[in-house]
Amino acid sequence: MKKISITFYLLLISLFIYSQPQYTSRNGIYSFVELGIGGTIPQTGNTDFSGVCLFFDNSPGYIFDNTFSNNTFSLGLGYSVKLFKLNSNLSEYSNKNTLFSFPIYFHGTYFHRRNEGKHTPFLNAKFGYEALSKEINFENKDDNVQWSKKYSGGLYASISIGDLYEITDEDRLSLSITCRLHNYSIVDSNTKVEQKPISISLNIGWFFY
Repeated sequence: MKKISITFYLLLISLFIYSQPQYTSRNGIYSFVELGIGGTIPQTGNTDFSGVCLFFDNSPGYIFDNTFSNNTFSLGLGYSVKLFKLNSNLSEYSNKNTLFSFPIYFHGTYFHRRNEGKHTPFLNAKFGYEALSKEINFENKDDNVQWSKKYSGGLYASISIGDLYEITDEDRLSLSITCRLHNYSIVDSNTKVEQKPISISLNIGWFFY
């Protein structure tokens, strides 16, 4: 009878444990990659760059409540790759009209968990430096004139608003909109010009532990 009672109590304890909310055992480190397509909004007199640009963001970080049971924050260090082109007028004079930039940034994210649903809205901010160093030579064949422009990077900042959709306990699909502020220096005929174009992109990504 004593063995039966012990077995019964162990069964009750097991049922109690498994009836509690279960969260996957994981640490707070996550990976977050995104692909985006967008357009550049030039400032007045800033017409070197065409409208369409592509982005790849890799933003790993540490989340402070990794169960996603409450509102929480994360911090991390990441990088981006941006692919864009010169405008059509400049492209006529050069066969090297594609440029890459490489922002490196600190980032912070606020995750807003309102209930036990699968959606988690988030707000992300990035701040860092965008590396861009390339000299492009141009030639006007009609006038037999040659000149060059050297493009350099500068400070970089962005803000994103989006949503994570839970696929599994470990994986989430993301959809977001990002506004990015770039800071370029252009040396044209020994004259340095500062340009601060803004780009807006629509991104799809994968968040995983």
